Amino acid sequence: MHALAQHREAGAGAAFGPRTPPVVGAPGVRPAGGGFTLIELLVVIAIIGLLAALLLASLRGAKSQALAVACLNNFKQITLAWSLYVDDHEDRLVPNYPALCGKPDGTWYPSWALGRSRYGDAAGTNIDYLIGQREGSLGPYLGMDRVFKCPADRSLSKMADGRLYPRLRSYSMNRFMGSTCPGGPMVNYMTRSDIDAGPRREVCVFMDIHEDHLDTCNYSIILDYNVGTFETLPTSRHDGKGVLSYADGSAEIHRWQDALIIQPVSGVQAPGLSVPRSSPDFQYVWQRTTKSTDPLLKDE
Repeated sequence: MHALAQHREAGAGAAFGPRTPPVVGAPGVRPAGGGFTLIELLVVIAIIGLLAALLLASLRGAKSQALAVACLNNFKQITLAWSLYVDDHEDRLVPNYPALCGKPDGTWYPSWALGRSRYGDAAGTNIDYLIGQREGSLGPYLGMDRVFKCPADRSLSKMADGRLYPRLRSYSMNRFMGSTCPGGPMVNYMTRSDIDAGPRREVCVFMDIHEDHLDTCNYSIILDYNVGTFETLPTSRHDGKGVLSYADGSAEIHRWQDALIIQPVSGVQAPGLSVPRSSPDFQYVWQRTTKSTDPLLKDE
């Protein structure tokens, strides 16, 4: 019996021969010690990369939203200051005369923001022109200049000395509010009573301005028969959104719909932008800015 068992063992060995050891790294073979195969490692790396990309996109979105909210808070503060000024000045609105409309002697009319803030213009970096103690200034109600600057506005202005400086302001006021210059067949608001009795339910006070369009204290928009022109383009730096505030003290982050007004920042002063009169974004801003008194324009 013992001899027969030895014979069977010898036969089995002769039939199958010695086993070949597995090749480490071959498909479906796990290395000794329980490690990952090359394919498994590549899959894990791909998953980690995908998760990292999703996390970074989420963080960027959260940062952008936080900056938009900070900008919104700025608007609420400066609009409150605007309202307090009106209360203190017998219903008269804050002066909003642009630097382009000067007196005959060459001096400026009173305004909440003096000078121009175009690229290369030193007035845009002069803090006294923004919050100095003078007629029309909102400085006494705010005591600081940073609330006039959008935290997402990273634009720089090159001055005569060749150096780059941040501008102090990102926001402008409704051209038809606190000023009659330049004139035209449009509704102007010189007192709070004018706003209350006016044709628009909501009247915009301040608007966040595109970096390449920032200029004087006010923003300008023009209605024509077939086109509408943003002489001062609203910004879209908050992921395609901008900020506006209203005479009732409210403010909003508004998403623009017309791709024509979502323009990249070039760092060069830009001309006005004309869009179809039917543009939803032009209509949105126009109907919250003024109303034409020219019956031929059929401004409803």
